[in-house]
Amino acid sequence: MSPPQLLTRCLARSVKISSTKNFPQNSGWAVAHPARPLRTPVTTTLHAMAMLLRVGRRWDWFVNLSASDYPLVTQDDLMEAFSRLPRDLNFIQHTSRLGWKIKKRVQPVILDTALYEADRSELLRPLACAHPQVFCCVRHCLRPSRNITSNRRSLPSSFKLFTGSAWTMLSRRFAEYCVVGWDNLPRTLLLYHANLVSSPEFYFQTVACNSGEFRNTTVNSDLHFIRWDTPPKQHPLNLGPKDYRWMVLSSAAFARKFKHGNLVLDRIDREILKRRPPPRDDDDDDDDEAPPDAVASPRRGGQFFSYGGWCSESGVDLCSNPREPDRKGAIKAGAGSRRLTVMLNKMLSQRNFRKQQCR
Repeated sequence: MSPPQLLTRCLARSVKISSTKNFPQNSGWAVAHPARPLRTPVTTTLHAMAMLLRVGRRWDWFVNLSASDYPLVTQDDLMEAFSRLPRDLNFIQHTSRLGWKIKKRVQPVILDTALYEADRSELLRPLACAHPQVFCCVRHCLRPSRNITSNRRSLPSSFKLFTGSAWTMLSRRFAEYCVVGWDNLPRTLLLYHANLVSSPEFYFQTVACNSGEFRNTTVNSDLHFIRWDTPPKQHPLNLGPKDYRWMVLSSAAFARKFKHGNLVLDRIDREILKRRPPPRDDDDDDDDEAPPDAVASPRRGGQFFSYGGWCSESGVDLCSNPREPDRKGAIKAGAGSRRLTVMLNKMLSQRNFRKQQCR
């Protein structure tokens, strides 16, 4: 089976490409990072999917990451591990046990003003102010209108809500379904989730589990290592050097979240990704004194680019697609691929796969 065509070029006006200290752009990972709360993240992600589908490049999975995520495997490791998998799998961590999210996420009705105003970013919430006939938002109060209500909505009866991680890995077929919506379910759910707090934690989970075609393609995992606050597991804690061992033992493909300049990122670069750290300011003087025949290391925005074995080092234009003509090199998987493969095999085993789908 040929290596999967992971998204290696981030297109786009609708996708914000951003990087942490050691996460250069065009590094082989498709970072769909809808800036919150600017525009609802779900519509931004769908816009990115539509653009990538329209381009026509061959790809198999859409990887949704944020600027505070970091890879724990190399590009080659990821491609090698997923080359053995069916291309219709959707890695969506999900559950129907909504718990505290019913009161805090589902029932309140909010208004995302960024959907129709270019210079607005706050979410309007129906919180009572000093005057009973006025409602508050983040910075100021608004008088009640037909767009904002203090009433709480009940749970839907025509479909079942699911929630989970906002970070997903979606198959191309499922991405087409969400964008085109040939049976109208994605569009119906999009209208419902437009006024839902933290809609990325609900939308793709609810679409997949209410669709007869994709219900049995879900893998209940987001492929991330995350350390949560307890309770109520609402905000991930920042990872540091003390978490490195647990990140490796988790066998996850990605980890989050990291603060800018965290020292553990340098260790991940050095021991897992085999990358050199970005040059310091005092290194620029050394570069000026380098001999003219010295081979300069490729950089992207002042940072060293992490080549995979499938990528030709002679020309970065050949790195966008492993099936480009004249491409040199081959996938060189390492220990990360073996760890990830063991985790994927466990998830897809007969004991775990069906029992954890849409429950």
